Amino acid sequence: DKYLNEQRRFSYTTPKSFLEFIKLYKGMLGLNVEALQDKQTRLTNGLEKLRETQEQVAGLEEELKEKAVVVKEKAEAADAFAEQVGKEKAIVAEKAENATVEEQKCNDIAKTVSAQKASCEQDLAA
Repeated sequence: DKYLNEQRRFSYTTPKSFLEFIKLYKGMLGLNVEALQDKQTRLTNGLEKLRETQEQVAGLEEELKEKAVVVKEKAEAADAFAEQVGKEKAIVAEKAENATVEEQKCNDIAKTVSAQKASCEQDLAA
């Protein structure tokens, strides 16, 4: 009806043209089915890869949690060690200060002894 109204001609369907339409339809249907199957395959592969990646991420998260605990323990141990080293460093600094004071005293005594030695040697020489 639409063709008749627009073109003012009748459209006849012959057995040959009908068979050509069926052949064309089958060809287009085959192409569409192949395209849909390709899309389905790609989608299935993509979903499979997403599942595998999700499993890997879950495994890595578990591993990360385990390592985070180990890291936390080692950080605490390092902090304790640093605190101990700080205390020992303070003790060493105090002992070094005491040693410096003792060295100064020894130097004073050595000077006094040297002066007395010189004095004794002069007395003995005279």
